[in-house]
Amino acid sequence: MRISTNHEKLGDVSVTLAQKGSKVDGDTQGADRASVKLNLPMKDLISNDDVTASVEYDVPSQVATVNLGYTSGDVNVGLKSNVNLDNQSASHKATVNYSGIEGVGVSVEVDQDVAGKLSVTKDKYELRVPFSKDGGVNPDDVQLRMKWSQDL
Repeated sequence: MRISTNHEKLGDVSVTLAQKGSKVDGDTQGADRASVKLNLPMKDLISNDDVTASVEYDVPSQVATVNLGYTSGDVNVGLKSNVNLDNQSASHKATVNYSGIEGVGVSVEVDQDVAGKLSVTKDKYELRVPFSKDGGVNPDDVQLRMKWSQDL
């Protein structure tokens, strides 16, 4: 169950309650969920509609997630931080997407350990190249993927 509203100062507010095994946004939940998400209205702080921010807190897992995003033309930059308040750990991930080449998407994702992946997509194909600070690129981990579907 999801309840959403808009608050003048807080922006869009969503409360989600879900039992393990139920679907939320098409994803099956692996654990019980009770979360609050705020899509913060950044235009009141910064006179730029291309900056986005959201904060989400999940009560059972005690994980807070902060998302920041910025779009400029064909480039989209994102930063996601997860903080587990129970064990005082955090993880961070930065993503840069470029879509300026006709029909081709380029994405780079890097975490706090300087590990991540480079993806190049065209139509239904994706070339995925994982990398790490210590190991560089392992040719055995490079993948060429194809997405397809069929109506029955």
